[in-house]
Amino acid sequence: MASRGLTRRALLRAAGAGGIVAAAPWLLNACSGGAQQAVTATATAAPRPTVRLAGGDYGRPTPFMFSRGPGHVNTSYVFDTLAWHDSRGVIPWLATSWAPEQGGRAWTFSLRPDVKWQDGQPFTADDVVFTFEYLAAHPTPWWASSLQVVAGAEKVTETSIRLRLKEPYAPLIPSIATSVFILPRHVWEPVSDPTKFDAPSATVGTGPYRLQQYNEAQGSYLFEANDSFFLGRPYVRRIEQVPAPNELLALQQGGIDAGGLGFNQAAPPGVLDSFKRDNRFKTISSPLEWTFALFFNMAKGGPLADVRFRQAVGYALNLDDLVARFLQGQGVVGNPGQVAPTSPWHNPRVPQYPFDTAKAQRLLDDAGYLDRDHDGVRETATGTPLRFPLILANSDPIRVAELLQSYLKAAGIQVTPQVMDGQARDSAAAQGRYDLALVGFGGLGGDPDGLRAKFDSHSKSKSFTRVHGYANPTFDSLAAQQLSTIDEAARKAIVDRMQVILAQDLPTIDLYYPTGYWIYRAAVLDAWYFAHGWYGSGTNGCFKQVFVTGQPVGTQIRGAS
Repeated sequence: MASRGLTRRALLRAAGAGGIVAAAPWLLNACSGGAQQAVTATATAAPRPTVRLAGGDYGRPTPFMFSRGPGHVNTSYVFDTLAWHDSRGVIPWLATSWAPEQGGRAWTFSLRPDVKWQDGQPFTADDVVFTFEYLAAHPTPWWASSLQVVAGAEKVTETSIRLRLKEPYAPLIPSIATSVFILPRHVWEPVSDPTKFDAPSATVGTGPYRLQQYNEAQGSYLFEANDSFFLGRPYVRRIEQVPAPNELLALQQGGIDAGGLGFNQAAPPGVLDSFKRDNRFKTISSPLEWTFALFFNMAKGGPLADVRFRQAVGYALNLDDLVARFLQGQGVVGNPGQVAPTSPWHNPRVPQYPFDTAKAQRLLDDAGYLDRDHDGVRETATGTPLRFPLILANSDPIRVAELLQSYLKAAGIQVTPQVMDGQARDSAAAQGRYDLALVGFGGLGGDPDGLRAKFDSHSKSKSFTRVHGYANPTFDSLAAQQLSTIDEAARKAIVDRMQVILAQDLPTIDLYYPTGYWIYRAAVLDAWYFAHGWYGSGTNGCFKQVFVTGQPVGTQIRGAS
């Protein structure tokens, strides 16, 4: 998706880009949070391209069956949220405006009056109230943590609802309003187990696209435009996701229209240059808010629960070498504070762990982990060797695990990579069935409440990114404080302190943040941009809005601040 520099140029050609256009130039003003004003869109003639992308099985696109970030993006084509986002921030969607009440203990949302479900039934405030009640009764890992703060939902008028909160909740808009899919009450009310509901009506939403085909074995999807969409006829007529193990090769051969390198890939030498020389393609790049991280299961006790051991691992890992050798320099080393450098919440003043094998060895010596039998592997005081299985998915790069293995061997720690199916790895990570794990995930530039969901010892999150066995009372207290601190400057100071604690304790280690490259056929669609600050960050974070409007900025729906 277009970098921020591309966004301005794209704005200049927005009026002639086809699709749905803005009614007045003042609509280009950026939102700043708080109340928003709605804008009615008018559809115009458009070329209506078909966009072909690489597939992959991320579950049936229902709010209870999708998996991971790409699955959320797929589901967003069919289902809508109260708010959405474009290259410049949050924009109205099913809700036309929103505002806090009672010092942030409640939020009122005004809803669009002109929306219908894809089966022709009218969308109402009752559907929104039902959604929050249903999710409370049927929690899912995706929203379980953020929805803990919701005390209830109530209908105010036929076109407005109020969310009542247990306490002020600073990240309500980015964590709930732009994330939670609204359900049709008439479809889901009779469903007792939503995780098994796969009837055709399970994919009836208000969204701009209808699911036409889903092939689990191939990981392929077909979405057709919903021409009755409330914002007008979508710009992109058809979205095809097809098997393409090598996206760049498929792009060169004409099998897909846009693709990237993936989060855990480096561009082969000369490949990017070859695309840049080919005038059929355009290329954009950006640092990604995604990481491949090393998780310690501190619930296992022993060395894994010893901060001195984890800090020694931090010094033993040569992350500069890892970025150079695996990513070929296309990325940066991870931040021990767990927030990506591109995020406005990033604290650059946290403890760092520059590569230093000798310092790692001293830390291990001081902690009593010695190689008493001189076999190259240290032991605890009771004689247990520092040998650990390291789980990773079969889609993950084994090369990274092998490099970690070599770095840690030099410090006297032995790890053995254990490759498993991706879903099995995610399940093991979610349930704490591991010693060490390699886990890839995004959202590192989003709202910092993600730190609470991941590291707070009281968190109810069941996500595969949940860290097991970590407990720091000071961190827990700060995590609770930031959650209810509406003033952004005060909240930033709290989040800064949280990052310092995480960098000191090292419950996980972000290994690197890769550079993202997105290559596309400009003749098909020329409005791509990189989305930042949202858990769907990267290229897929902008798919829905671009497909609907054909523009990087949703000028026809963006409100005035």
